[in-house]
Amino acid sequence: MRTRNLIALLIIAAALTAGAIVVYQRQNRASARAQEGERARGARLLPGLPGLMDDISRVEFTKGEDSIVVVRDENNAWAIQSRADCPADPGKILQLFFGLEGMTVADRLTDSPEKYESFGLAGDLGEDGKVRLLDGTGKELAAVMLGKERQSESDEEDPRALPRTWGRYVRAGSDPAVYLSKERLLFLSTEIKEWVDRKICDIATDDVYSVSIDHGSTESLKAVWENGRGRLETVPQGMQEKSASVNTLRSSLVNVQLDDVQLADDLSTLTFATTLAAKLEAGPVYAVKSAEADGKNYIALSAETGEPLISEEDASTTVTLEAARKESEKANGAVADFNKKHSRWVYQLSSDWAAGKFTKKLSDLPEPRPEPEEDKEADTEKEANEEGDEEEG
Repeated sequence: MRTRNLIALLIIAAALTAGAIVVYQRQNRASARAQEGERARGARLLPGLPGLMDDISRVEFTKGEDSIVVVRDENNAWAIQSRADCPADPGKILQLFFGLEGMTVADRLTDSPEKYESFGLAGDLGEDGKVRLLDGTGKELAAVMLGKERQSESDEEDPRALPRTWGRYVRAGSDPAVYLSKERLLFLSTEIKEWVDRKICDIATDDVYSVSIDHGSTESLKAVWENGRGRLETVPQGMQEKSASVNTLRSSLVNVQLDDVQLADDLSTLTFATTLAAKLEAGPVYAVKSAEADGKNYIALSAETGEPLISEEDASTTVTLEAARKESEKANGAVADFNKKHSRWVYQLSSDWAAGKFTKKLSDLPEPRPEPEEDKEADTEKEANEEGDEEEG
């Protein structure tokens, strides 16, 4: 009797165990289907990325043998580790984050490794590179391999029409599946100039009191602005200022942008022959030294504190005078950070035009002074008399 009961209990236990296994397997399959559903058509390729933004401390982009590494420091500023930690463009980082976050699945194609090559996704890197986002410990938070761009079929009505590009084949992290995403991330590059903070200086025009350009022993000039009007301190005889040209000096430090950046120690042989100095009404003086070598234009930036120019209007009351002094303290206080940011670097400018605004000469700015009206009338009368004499003769 006891034996029969024991056998019955064992049968019941076996049935319960088998049932539990079936339920577990079904749950696993449901979970797998749910995970796959996260990357169904129209779903985000990296659904968890928005919650990881604050944890990302390192960005790596590798394409072929080239790579770029950008890291975030303790002050939440981004720097290009692969270029001696020069400042990175925060806008570029945001563009990458938003680009990855916005990637959606247009189609799920295959998870067979033997087919990866046809999509440009064989090996550890995609044909067009791989992006990795890591935290401060080096843990990978997200990764995307970039394969071939998808070409649409030729237009049947016009066989001569070139096929259009639509989307890119990608893989996400350890997911073996190949997806088609309409976002192509064409802005990604391993070139330093595409990641560096190109907006290196931006001094407002109205803040500038004077600009001088010193060409060493060859030539120099200085322009001063008072009540909104600029004037050259020295104007050659028979010439007058060209207001538009003079005012371009005042905007020299507005939105200065570069093409590349190098360590100053690596370009120690450069000769900086010209110096532009912009004196601000609040006191500081910003200097741009220019050099040219092998057809390329370079600048080095620095600043120093200075005394403010207190106008009669500001000095007329205690309130306005105190406000002017506080503005000066703020402006002079920014000098140390400016020098810290730029002292290690020499910047290559994108064109001769960009470099030209720092190297203008006095001869570039004036124009011939027009003759007074009475002199014009006298010359006209003289010419008419001469013509009359010729006719009589």
